[in-house]
Amino acid sequence: MNNKDKKDNSFLLEIGMGLLTPPILLGITISREVGEIMESLGEASEEIFRGQHLPILKNKN
Repeated sequence: MNNKDKKDNSFLLEIGMGLLTPPILLGITISREVGEIMESLGEASEEIFRGQHLPILKNKN
């Protein structure tokens, strides 16, 4: 390879990396947000089911 080919290849590599970086970062951000939403939904459903297993208390009035 001569010097011009190396420069062309490195330029194409830089362009490719520049174009691929934002979608990858967006994917990571979205996956973190979806994970947090799923975790909060799991905690909320756990609280709902926990309330169903409590005994019914009678009033002493």
